Amino acid sequence: MRMEADHRRNQMAREYVEVMKEQDADVLRYLRPLIVAPVCVTCHGPREKLSAGIKGLLAERYPEDLAVGFQEGDLRGAISVKIRWPTKKAE
Repeated sequence: MRMEADHRRNQMAREYVEVMKEQDADVLRYLRPLIVAPVCVTCHGPREKLSAGIKGLLAERYPEDLAVGFQEGDLRGAISVKIRWPTKKAE
């Protein structure tokens, strides 16, 4: 994905906007990157650095969870919003 490549090159934008086709309609897609902040690594950081309490809670509440191993500054994902883009009617 473009956002990941931009992040690797240290050129990631604060937001991305594109118009795309989806089921024969134009759709406006807005994306805002989610970057791992210092507070995030408390629960999502390297497994070996998680506290025993956090490890226990994760095992109990999210036994299949793989959302660990992240470092501060990693690209975690994005918030994505899509809206139908109005098309001009033929005259």
